[in-house]
Amino acid sequence: MRNDVTRQEDDLRPEYDASELKGGVRGKYLDRFRAGTNLALLAPDVRSETSMAEITLVVTQRALHHINRGNLDQSQIAIRGASADIAPAIRGLTRDNRIPVSLGGCITLSFGDPGAIWRVHNVDRLEDYDALFGLLSRRPDQGMRFLCEVPASG
Repeated sequence: MRNDVTRQEDDLRPEYDASELKGGVRGKYLDRFRAGTNLALLAPDVRSETSMAEITLVVTQRALHHINRGNLDQSQIAIRGASADIAPAIRGLTRDNRIPVSLGGCITLSFGDPGAIWRVHNVDRLEDYDALFGLLSRRPDQGMRFLCEVPASG
C-alpha cells in the first residue's frame, strides 16, 4: 500500500525567485538553533525606546568618474537618507557647522554638508574615510544603511 504524503503549501513570497534557492539543506542550522540563540523579540514599547538612528550612504558612479579624472580631494559620499531622529541635525550642516557622526560604532567622520560627506572635511580621518569610500564604491549607486550616533544637541 502506498503512503500518501501531502506536500506543504508553497509559502514562498513572490519577491523571491525559487530557482535561486536550489541546493538548500533542510535543518542545516537546527543544532545551532537548539543550542540557543542570542536573538530576542522586543515588545513594541521597548523597541521605540531603543531605536537607533540610521543613515543611508552611497558613492555614485558620477562621483567615481570625477575622482578618476584626478580630483581625489573632491571625493564625496552622498547622504541619501537619514532617520527622523537625526534628519534635523543633518539638514543643519554647513562647511562651518560640522558634526562628528559615529557609523556602526566603528568609525567617526566629520559631516559638514546635508547632502554628502566630503573627504576634505575629514583630513584628520582619511584612513577611515577612504576605507568607507572604498567599500561603498564597490557597489556604485547602491545605498548602504548604517546605524549611527550624533552628539546630543544642547
